[in-house]
Amino acid sequence: MLWMTLCLVAWLYAGTESTEAARILVYPYGHCLNSHLLNAEKLSRIIASNGHDVTMLLSDMYQLFDHTVHGTSDDDIEDDVTLLQFRGPANYTPICDFDTIDFMVYAPIGERFNTMIETSVRYCEQLLSDTAMMRMLKAANYDLVIVESLDPCSRILADYLDVPFIPLMTTGLGHWDGNPRPPSYLPAAISPFTPTMTFLQRMGNLVIKLMYETIPVLMGFDPPFEQLKQKYNLNTSLSIANTFNRASLKLVNSD
Repeated sequence: MLWMTLCLVAWLYAGTESTEAARILVYPYGHCLNSHLLNAEKLSRIIASNGHDVTMLLSDMYQLFDHTVHGTSDDDIEDDVTLLQFRGPANYTPICDFDTIDFMVYAPIGERFNTMIETSVRYCEQLLSDTAMMRMLKAANYDLVIVESLDPCSRILADYLDVPFIPLMTTGLGHWDGNPRPPSYLPAAISPFTPTMTFLQRMGNLVIKLMYETIPVLMGFDPPFEQLKQKYNLNTSLSIANTFNRASLKLVNSD
């Protein structure tokens, strides 16, 4: 009996030590150097330090980003993860430069959305039009894909690769990501309320919530990306709006 117990313990220990490394693709919000990209870099390094094979998919403009401004450095990132780069778009509006930020602060909300959509579409088309890159990503058969929820192109990529995927949600849980937010006790993302609201505050919270969820629909946030799917005949199975409902897990960087 003792011998059988010792063999069982040895077998269990050996099993924990022989865990295979996963092949993981990370597609961050990499239009420019921003907090979303920095989060993805940190996450990639942490996963790689735990023995996994991590690849970050970025445009070739990544090397031009000045990490020193943010007190970090990309000099050694290739020591931790593999960088897979596609050609960045020409003549686009970098959302992170100071002129654009100043414009986004004071411009009407419609113009803000148009700027974000135009930049995202340009980047997305650059990736999807790189047929060699798309075939290589498909053939790699990754065990897992981690994508940035803010970028609609990530939904196309996750559906196209058709492997387990995790959206990295840096703007909190919300209706856009398939999570209900009852306005009776969950404050809207841009509201000043707390979970304890009066009746009038709940009414105001409902109005803000409806505006928050309706404006992107009225502005046509998804159609340009649906058109890209059709243009490049990706044969993806889900709409942009429904892709994250198939997520295996959601990582939320939020209170």
